[in-house]
Amino acid sequence: MGRTRQVESLQIFIDFRGMAQIYLKLVLLLCFVISTIIYLAHKIFHVTTETGESCISMFMGGFYAMDDFGQKGTWYAPCELIYRSTINESADCLRKSSVYLGKENHIVLIGDSRIRQLRDGLIYHLSGVEHDFYVNPAIAYDQQLYKKHESTVTSIPTANLLIEFFWSVEMDEEGGTFGHALRTLESKGSKPDMIIIGAGIWVMKVCTYQKISQVECLRNFKKNLIKPLQMLNRFADTGTVLWTPQNLVDEPRLLNLEYSHKELTNKNMMYYNNAIRKHLLMDPLNKIIYWESYLQTDLQIDDTPDGLHVGPTTRNIDIQFLLNYLCNPYMEKDYFDFRDRFSRRNICCQR
Repeated sequence: MGRTRQVESLQIFIDFRGMAQIYLKLVLLLCFVISTIIYLAHKIFHVTTETGESCISMFMGGFYAMDDFGQKGTWYAPCELIYRSTINESADCLRKSSVYLGKENHIVLIGDSRIRQLRDGLIYHLSGVEHDFYVNPAIAYDQQLYKKHESTVTSIPTANLLIEFFWSVEMDEEGGTFGHALRTLESKGSKPDMIIIGAGIWVMKVCTYQKISQVECLRNFKKNLIKPLQMLNRFADTGTVLWTPQNLVDEPRLLNLEYSHKELTNKNMMYYNNAIRKHLLMDPLNKIIYWESYLQTDLQIDDTPDGLHVGPTTRNIDIQFLLNYLCNPYMEKDYFDFRDRFSRRNICCQR
């Protein structure tokens, strides 16, 4: 009898915790919608793009919905996304943009394992080679072949693309890995077509280890934002800079993994996201795009394999955003005319 009551009490606790997580996600989703409207209005007035505001709106929001049979999901952006599902199609579009621009495509990614997933997603879509063991559990992690905590340079000739990934787990003004990555790019005179960045998770983890309060951690994060963002805005004069927010996490699953995850809470994720969002929003000269839909795809699809990283569906859609942004302005009109499903004719980033 006593065991039955314990089980019932435990079930009530689990149900309550589950409902609390659902309510938290609903509240955060509402916050995202409001902030998206405000931020999109800001970008319309402060950013001019050759391909119109539909290109920017792709990064601002959208919603995920399953088909009538519940078999296939689609992300619906404010503009119409083109889904490139084959290696040839993905590589061909970048090759055409390279010909149009008269140079090699160049993408730079700076961040931790979640940014690394975008690098691996690009490589997979353009070559068929998969390294991401979070997306595909069948991938055996070999630390001799796959240096997950190291910077890499990858060339994909079929797409005429150079991908530089800088492993960086901090937000620093000059002396750390983030500042080093930016100074390296500046010293080489690099003008990447796109820089994708993100930071926050490891800052929280290090503070937990060092027993520094998250309040103090966040204060230092805000202070250390200033110089890197100034440098990033200079890169935005000749390319596109995307800031990826910190995705929400499955707190109970993370707490069971290791002590350093103690402060990896959704509340702290939003503190860091709001800090960078507010900074970008209040700067009238800002040219960095805050990738709001990166956060929303993860929230709505929710296919995380471990409570921290994105799953295959979320990663695929995130890569589609990047391909649409990089490719669509340089595709011939005939390419779109053959695609009958684009009925609204509001194709993302089309010239």
